[in-house]
Amino acid sequence: MPRGVYPHKSTSAIERFFKNINIKESGGWEWMGAMSGDNGYGVLWDGERKTYVHRYSAHLANIAIPEGFTIDHLCRNRRCVNPDHLEAVSLRENIKRGETGIKTGQCQRAKTHCPKGHPYDFMNTYVWHDERYCRKCSVIHQREYRIRESQKC
Repeated sequence: MPRGVYPHKSTSAIERFFKNINIKESGGWEWMGAMSGDNGYGVLWDGERKTYVHRYSAHLANIAIPEGFTIDHLCRNRRCVNPDHLEAVSLRENIKRGETGIKTGQCQRAKTHCPKGHPYDFMNTYVWHDERYCRKCSVIHQREYRIRESQKC
């Protein structure tokens, strides 16, 4: 191939996108093209910039991605670009659903005591926004806060 001639310049991004998909019996559309070296997601030059193929697929399928949202692979396969397997979610939700969130949740649930040594038991534990808190530490913190506030006067 002559120097300076690139095959992707003669084909559209959509053609290259569909050319690099392997449709699986399971229903997944596995990306067979270029991969990002740092995180294992497929990438494609869309004519203006390098973009993740799962986001490109969502764009082609008219899946709205609000500001600050990310695409979650419902099938847990980073190579999958099937729009039926993609959902726009907050980053927090995506982490909770993923391997990192599962492992973090398991690690936190395995703890039997708070950092100050109080037990995480029925009487001493409350849950707020899916997180456990120690009642004794909360009482101590509130007491210290009231003392600090009263000394400001």
